[in-house]
Amino acid sequence: MAKDPNKLTKRQEQAMITHRRIYETASHLIAEKGFDNVTVDEICKAAGVAKGGFYHHFPSKDDLVVETYRLIDGHFVSSMESAPHPLPAKDGILWVAEFMAATAMSRGHSFCRQIYRSQLEKGTDFFVSPERPFYKQIKTFITQSLENGEIASPLPPDELTAIILLTARGVIYDWCLLRGRYNIVSFMQKTVGSILDGIWKNC
Repeated sequence: MAKDPNKLTKRQEQAMITHRRIYETASHLIAEKGFDNVTVDEICKAAGVAKGGFYHHFPSKDDLVVETYRLIDGHFVSSMESAPHPLPAKDGILWVAEFMAATAMSRGHSFCRQIYRSQLEKGTDFFVSPERPFYKQIKTFITQSLENGEIASPLPPDELTAIILLTARGVIYDWCLLRGRYNIVSFMQKTVGSILDGIWKNC
């Protein structure tokens, strides 16, 4: 009987389990104590792995942040697939922005601050890449609405998409600066919603 090429070996399955345990343990500690107050040694002890095991999965503590991007994007795609369809474009864009805010809230302002700090210090193009699902989904909604004549703006889809995402990231950044002092989801709704009201016809 031929082996299924897509089936993981026991070693691969164990590696995935260990990878996930390290990440989840680190996320819990960081949310509780703050990124700078958690050491790799502490993460290893809580996760029950050797220090070499940590660095096998994550070259540095900062790579936990990169892992967060990947997981958030995957969760977004799954959530978008299960969202009510068809979503009107304006509602859909607001839904994406609210998802970003809710995700930030669930991660906590300490972890989100580290994401921004890592970007400023080490910067990866992926963070603001037009290939990320947030960008692609908003651009799809914008393009659809421009074609339908629902949007009153001379700007092309790429620029409108960039403005909306810039605003959403700005809200998250402000929330981090103020250490989560306000309801980010509610504020995101008002902020992005005001931009959409300004470009949508017959609002």
